[in-house]
Amino acid sequence: MHKFTEGEIEISFSNDSTFERFDFSKEQGMTQARGLCLVDLLIHESQQTFLVEIKDPSCAGSVNNKGNENFEQKITTDMLPPELAEKARDSYTFLHLMDKINKPLTFVFLLGAEALGLKPASLLTLKEKIIEKIRQECNTSWQIDYVRDCAVFSLETWNENFPRYLIKRIRK
Repeated sequence: MHKFTEGEIEISFSNDSTFERFDFSKEQGMTQARGLCLVDLLIHESQQTFLVEIKDPSCAGSVNNKGNENFEQKITTDMLPPELAEKARDSYTFLHLMDKINKPLTFVFLLGAEALGLKPASLLTLKEKIIEKIRQECNTSWQIDYVRDCAVFSLETWNENFPRYLIKRIRK
């Protein structure tokens, strides 16, 4: 069993799963191309690759400080979808330039937002805004649909949809 940890979120992978930390900005001794904002995690399956970005405003370090307020503001003012679209585009660009795209890409946003009390309908609305922004970041749509689809999950809905990659919160 292998584990991927981002803050207080831990994802367990079986030994035959293929995944990799993709955002190296926090890794000592690792460098990434300057100016690129990459997703946190890549999960490689036989038919697709998931570009996974994790945001966790419910992390103990975020609770009772401005972290939750800032995150709620980003969601309610639609500041978050452009940030996520940038991560999807930059991750695609890096993979493309490294000639590492050999199957469709799906952008997955994992939101550890128990403290915010978001409803499932809010996650669906957020998904629609993210995919719209991924497909059109400027005045016209991109001519290449580089991401096949997008999904937004809470910790609970992640485990329902990805039972082979179980997730849990670990308090440090």
